[in-house]
Amino acid sequence: AAALTGDGPDSLDVPGGGYIQWIPIPGGGLHVEAGDGHDADQPLQPDLRECLVACGWGSPDDEVRNCWFQIEHAGDVDDAVALIMCALTAGFSVDFDDMAF
Repeated sequence: AAALTGDGPDSLDVPGGGYIQWIPIPGGGLHVEAGDGHDADQPLQPDLRECLVACGWGSPDDEVRNCWFQIEHAGDVDDAVALIMCALTAGFSVDFDDMAF
């Protein structure tokens, strides 16, 4: 959760080429995206998209290729962590024993 409240953009690479990235919004808040690591001109993998949307992420659209969500202030970090954990475990099938933090 502390990483989500930093000053600049950051990301977490996940096994298989996917990633979760977060970008501070001017004036407060955070924009978070989950992607499969494929080229921007390719649609997000349908299985990943469906899983992330079921977890509560926003669906890709004409402006954002990846699934996404935004939090308005640091008090919502717990919600962000829950969405990210759902993405990691259900969407990306991450085994935390295999991840280096």
